[in-house]
Amino acid sequence: KFQLDGVLLFGVAGAVKPGLEIGQLVVATEVIQHDSVYSSDSGDQLMAPGARYVSVDPKERNNPIFKTDPIFREWLSKGLQAYPKVKFSEGTLLSGSEFVGSAARKIEIAALRHNSLAVEMEAAGIAVVVRRLGLPFAVLKTVADRLNPDESISSDYNQFIQGAAENAGDIMDVVWRSWTNED
Repeated sequence: KFQLDGVLLFGVAGAVKPGLEIGQLVVATEVIQHDSVYSSDSGDQLMAPGARYVSVDPKERNNPIFKTDPIFREWLSKGLQAYPKVKFSEGTLLSGSEFVGSAARKIEIAALRHNSLAVEMEAAGIAVVVRRLGLPFAVLKTVADRLNPDESISSDYNQFIQGAAENAGDIMDVVWRSWTNED
């Protein structure tokens, strides 16, 4: 019904990289659906969600890695760099239907890809749609819980909730000013 120029996905994620702090941003360079797996006698293989796999020649299978649009991402990163108060990192975002609530599972999922930063539950679904529509997309996630060795995300998440509205306002200000070229 509406003509789109691109999709910018905002949301929250859990850190899978040590050192990422609550409220820090992740700008995804790529999205990988970590729980869309084909298991066989030769081992597990990531597969593109929603794609035929076994009946398709390996050369014709859809790539399970969804690259974000470099121009869109560069615009977003440039806008964020203008605000030193906003800390961000660029890297891989892992996405799946699993709510990942333990440090051990975060570490296991992070091993799928070098430079994995965070895990969440929406970006892969959006990536499938934008790939089919041929639209550019970018993903910006706020870290809601750290990679905690104590196996608890609830204290981080409760701390995150308190500052979430202020953080969201700052991020929207950055995006709006970048979009309208205001300073």
